[in-house]
Amino acid sequence: MIAMHEFSPLEQNLWSLGGLGAWTIVYLLMIRRGFKDKSFGMPVLALCINIGWEFYYTTFAAAPFANKIGTGIYLIADLGVLVTCIKFGKDDFDSPLIKKYFYPIIAASLIGGFLLVRQFDQSFHDPVGGTSATFTTLLLSVLMLAMILRRNSVNGQSFIIGIAVLVGDVCGWAMNLIAYQTVDDSISVPWVNLINIILIACNVAYLFLYMKIAKRDGIPLWKRF
Repeated sequence: MIAMHEFSPLEQNLWSLGGLGAWTIVYLLMIRRGFKDKSFGMPVLALCINIGWEFYYTTFAAAPFANKIGTGIYLIADLGVLVTCIKFGKDDFDSPLIKKYFYPIIAASLIGGFLLVRQFDQSFHDPVGGTSATFTTLLLSVLMLAMILRRNSVNGQSFIIGIAVLVGDVCGWAMNLIAYQTVDDSISVPWVNLINIILIACNVAYLFLYMKIAKRDGIPLWKRF
């Protein structure tokens, strides 16, 4: 992707709709898979920070109204993922300490995630959340890898979810560059490009691990939603 490519209005709309569609699919399939497997599909810390980001940029940030509609949709869908985490998450961990304090950990992570995102915007001027969203997406990609390695199973996950995450991240990369072009030219394009290359590499590694584990356990890739 060329950093200084000038995105036409049509391209801007297509990338934005692509990202919105991909991430909505991710969240809805995570909710479905979570209830079917009695598990959850997004790492706890990444989920809480995502919700903090979405809540801030839906309600408090000085973002354009169209952006707030998109983040509001993400927020509603992510709250469904949170329900699966609250309902089934405690049983996912072996540590007695985590089991005992699981719900306070979630509450503290939600509050801390919101405060971190708010402070980042106030300190570094991130009006549409493009820079902080790249941080949160990188965290999600890394923790998804850690989660599948820790579980050594595809519980709560699906290959189609992984594909949708990859598509959503590619669209997010384009949307970062569109934000630089149209809203906030203080965004560091080389930094955004580097971080997105790293997180997409994590997405590809996650898909590779998923395929290995699914093959070992006899789980079909495309029939599991």
